[in-house]
Amino acid sequence: MNALRTIRAIATLGILGVLIVGITGCGGDDPAEEAMTDPTAVLANFERQRRRHDPVAFTEVDLGEYFVTMLVPDHGMYSVRFHLYGVVDERQQEELETALTTRDRRMRDAVISTVRKTSLEHLGEAKLSWLKSELIPVINGSLKTQSLRDVVFGDYALEKT
Repeated sequence: MNALRTIRAIATLGILGVLIVGITGCGGDDPAEEAMTDPTAVLANFERQRRRHDPVAFTEVDLGEYFVTMLVPDHGMYSVRFHLYGVVDERQQEELETALTTRDRRMRDAVISTVRKTSLEHLGEAKLSWLKSELIPVINGSLKTQSLRDVVFGDYALEKT
């Protein structure tokens, strides 16, 4: 009987210990958690996400003209032509333009590769929202920046050739 009481006492203390650590934490400072509890950081992040197209604080940067041809199985050859602009906070415009001067070729290759991987259904969307959502992280990654907020297409055309 004594052994059973000892096991129950150890189990109870173990559960109590887990609960205390769960409630109070284990003592380490988590920067991500701190950012989520800091009201100014939460508001700054909210403002940054909310204002993607503020006409005063944001500007467009020319990312170049593209002409992409691709073979779509069971559908034939297609070409996609467009002019691409990046939406960026004007305070980060210089950072993006500097990255473009050194990594333009890499960015162009990434954009062309992404377009070629995109289905006809997504390339034919009126708003091109799926393609935009794919291009933003690809461009930011190839330029090694997080300054690009959105992309805008000019003179977009999808044609069967």
